[in-house]
Amino acid sequence: MNRTLFAGDEPVRLGRRIGRGGEGEVFGVARDPARAAKVYAPEGAAAREAKIAAMAQAGLAERAPLVAFPQAALRDAQGRFAGFLMPRIREAEPLHELYAPGARKRAFPDADYRFLVRAALNAARAVAAAHRAGCVIGDVNHSGFLIGQDALVSLIDADSFQFDDGATLHLCRVGVPDYTPPEMIGAPLAETPRTQDHDAFGLAVVLFQLLFLGRHPFAGVSRGADLGVAEAIAQGAFAYARRGAGPLRPPPGALRLDEAGPILAGLFERAFGPGSAGRRPSATDWVGALAETEAALQPCPASPRHHFAPGVAACPLCRIERHSGAALFPAPGEAGALPPPIDVAEVLSRLRGVEIPEVFAYEPPEPLPSSAPKPLTLRQIWFNRIGLVGLAFMMVCAVGLVMVSPQSFLMAAPICIYGIGPVGDALAPRRAARRALAKLDRRLSDVLAMTQARVDLDAAWLLKADIAARAARLSELRVTRMSPKQRVEAGRLLADLERLEAMARKIAEARAARHAEIDALLARRALLAGDMARFGDSPPDRPAPPPRRLRPATLARAAA
Repeated sequence: MNRTLFAGDEPVRLGRRIGRGGEGEVFGVARDPARAAKVYAPEGAAAREAKIAAMAQAGLAERAPLVAFPQAALRDAQGRFAGFLMPRIREAEPLHELYAPGARKRAFPDADYRFLVRAALNAARAVAAAHRAGCVIGDVNHSGFLIGQDALVSLIDADSFQFDDGATLHLCRVGVPDYTPPEMIGAPLAETPRTQDHDAFGLAVVLFQLLFLGRHPFAGVSRGADLGVAEAIAQGAFAYARRGAGPLRPPPGALRLDEAGPILAGLFERAFGPGSAGRRPSATDWVGALAETEAALQPCPASPRHHFAPGVAACPLCRIERHSGAALFPAPGEAGALPPPIDVAEVLSRLRGVEIPEVFAYEPPEPLPSSAPKPLTLRQIWFNRIGLVGLAFMMVCAVGLVMVSPQSFLMAAPICIYGIGPVGDALAPRRAARRALAKLDRRLSDVLAMTQARVDLDAAWLLKADIAARAARLSELRVTRMSPKQRVEAGRLLADLERLEAMARKIAEARAARHAEIDALLARRALLAGDMARFGDSPPDRPAPPPRRLRPATLARAAA
């Protein structure tokens, strides 16, 4: 994008779009990899101008580097407020890419349970940093946390935070029900001031999801009527509570609350138990508890990828793996692990060796002797002759009947029409051979054309162009160590290359593949051509339909 905005007198040229949401879009900044720009939709920009100006003037970005606070307001050439500059967080993934087991294997292949605990600790630190800067997050949810490969956590969407600039309380106007505390459910969020205790509920949900492998604390197996997450939050139905039989119990194959260790289990009960409003653990409380837990994690004697909390007798991760039958933290080379990095140069070399023609013409092999029609037996020959004589006799009778009684024409006509072909062929065998060969050639031409049409040159050509473009992009990165996303893309690239090589082999084999129907037609044609030669006629050349060519649209797409 070539649009230029202004931060004061500084021109800011927008780069590639890196994100999009309901309020606007986020762009990179050309020639400045450390910053990004959020540009609001025009109809909503003016309502946010005062809040962004106050946040930038307060220097929140310098006071809390773990949070992507606004650094400067952006205006267009006419001076209208358009958005703001902020720190750009690179090489990081949304929270759910870490806590969801399937996504974690792709995005964080080297992570083990220690990594989850460290990420939870850093998430609590980031929230504590926002609170120390004088903000209330308000809309705490999984999409507001970005996590790097080093487990460093950053907060985004800081322009939605609640902030008091001393003159005006700028409210947080949004929220996600699954992270909203029970006392706020049903409240008009756009008009209700939030507190750090409200944030403490959402933070506890985020930490629970990280430590309990993606499980939500208010999602479980119902003991009665089904409960949605928001409804369970409103009823205080903490599924993992250790005391009392609430409406929900933990799903099978989930961590139990005790298996988080006594310190964290106690904090989760304070955050989600009855009467928790106003006394929930703060972000600072979580920092201390998680740091203590991390330092005391026990290694599993059965798996080097497993660690568990102090005070727990046996590894709960082993129990969960036995229940699910899938590895939670597969080591490289194990089932479910991310594919290893590939040599892009080798992929490009293999790709250059794959030949996909622009034109395909099928060349049928000579028919096998077994494909020739079996010669008629003497019995069949005599039956055919008797049949022809009988048919000719019936035609003579039909003509005589019409001459005697013209009214019988309608009865005699079908007999003559049916018999004229076979009897005529018997009386004129040269003409019969020409007609039979012409009919066979029409069928042979159709079958050859269909055989060529079944070879999908276009799909193979487009796949090769796509692989070349993707491999070139990976090659241009010039990285010494592929990121998890790049490794996933490289694995897909290699799988597609193998599929392309199989397609190329199939196309090459199809050039002279043997087909039973074509074999039979060619053998029959050889006999008819021999008959014509005996009558002194030269048989026509074997039909050859136009070769299969790439569609012009395919060539255009491949070149794009």
